[in-house]
Amino acid sequence: MSAVSDIRLATPASLQSPSADGTAYVSVAIVWLDLSAAPGRIEAEPGLPARWRETAAAVARDQPALDRGARLAVSGEIPWRVVSVQRRHPARGFVTAQLERIA
Repeated sequence: MSAVSDIRLATPASLQSPSADGTAYVSVAIVWLDLSAAPGRIEAEPGLPARWRETAAAVARDQPALDRGARLAVSGEIPWRVVSVQRRHPARGFVTAQLERIA
C-alpha cells in the first residue's frame, strides 16, 4: 500500500452553451486516501487500438461528492475514475472506493 495525499476529487458538471454540449469535471474537495493499485494490463478489442487499464482500491475520507463517476486527480497523472463506493467501512468517516483508469 502506498499512502497518497492531496487527491483532488472532481465531479461531472453538464456544460450547455450555444456552441457545444458536454461534460466537464469540477474540483469539489481534497480527499486523503490509502491507495492499493493492482498491476495494470493491456486490453485490446477488435478494430480498436490497445489500451492500458489499471484498477485500484482506495480507503478515503467520506465526502458526499465521492460517488460513482467522480474522478480523483493525483498531481498531473491520468485521473482515476470512481467505479463504486462502499460506505460501510469499519472506520467511522471513511469509505472504500473501487477505481480505474485507462490510458
